[in-house]
Amino acid sequence: MGEGFVNRKTYVDLVKVFAILGVIYNHIPGAFCSFQNNSNLILNVIQIFLSILCKAGVPLFLMCSGALLLEKQRSVSSLMKRIIKYIAILIGFTLLYYLMLCIVENSTFDLRWILPYMYSNRTFGYSGAYWFLYAYIGFLVISPMLCAIVNHLSDELLLYFQFVIVLIYFAIPLFERVFQVGPLAIDIPILYSEFCIYPMIGYLIDKEKILKSKRSFIILNVLGIIIMGLNIMVSYKSISANAFDESKLSYLGVILYATIFVNLKHLGSVIQSESLKGVLQKVGQVVLGIYLSHVFVLYMFDVIIAKYNISLSYWMCLVETGLVFLIGWMLATVVAFLRKVVKIR
Repeated sequence: MGEGFVNRKTYVDLVKVFAILGVIYNHIPGAFCSFQNNSNLILNVIQIFLSILCKAGVPLFLMCSGALLLEKQRSVSSLMKRIIKYIAILIGFTLLYYLMLCIVENSTFDLRWILPYMYSNRTFGYSGAYWFLYAYIGFLVISPMLCAIVNHLSDELLLYFQFVIVLIYFAIPLFERVFQVGPLAIDIPILYSEFCIYPMIGYLIDKEKILKSKRSFIILNVLGIIIMGLNIMVSYKSISANAFDESKLSYLGVILYATIFVNLKHLGSVIQSESLKGVLQKVGQVVLGIYLSHVFVLYMFDVIIAKYNISLSYWMCLVETGLVFLIGWMLATVVAFLRKVVKIR
């Protein structure tokens, strides 16, 4: 491994690239859930499949966060700096997006409206994509406690943890669906919170404390395939009955997203090409920038499409996903380069 890859996890960069593509696809109106306007069975299945995959974006980001940040306790001062940094990013980019809307749509910039709105709400327009930052900040706040938990689990408790995850995210939901009961009135703190459970799973998988045997890998993949097939079937039937909602895409999602994470981790471990590792590293380093910029790029695409009355097919929306990703990557790379230049000076 070359010097540029020292202490860097290739699979984490791979997961980040997969996740950001899913996030972008999720925010393109003509791509995500477009199967509702299509009667072609094969195309429907493809669109449902991709819509299910894209829902894995945020959970995968949180798993990466757990893999990278839960290994050791950090000082309170460094943690607070990180929390303040992401609060500043959230406020700054939401205000920037709002300012762009005001300029393009010739409306008044009302700071007295936007600040209270940001405090109580996670979304307006494409800035709704920034809801992940709220979840990430929540994860950072509780990360010292999660770190203490995951680093002091005995083998017996690790088995118990896996049992509980399968129970509450697979067995109980299936039971409730089959017998039309629920939801269960018992609340399980931490494990019912996505900004807690996904980082914990990500860390434990990264350290191979769970799902480390070939047998468990096979069982997880079988479950993942079953869940994917079930979600496709349920989503397709619900469309025919005019009863579709997005929750059907993420049914039994924790098991499915863990399956995707494990397989991407395995794929990353077999990558031997230094050039491919280099590409993944370069993209992985600026994924936050791609994420922050993609809402602006998407909005400008919408303005252009509306101005010239362009009708995009589903396949063109896939092209748009790639273009938004590439433009976001170029913008983020330029900004990262300029920051380095300023630091050097």
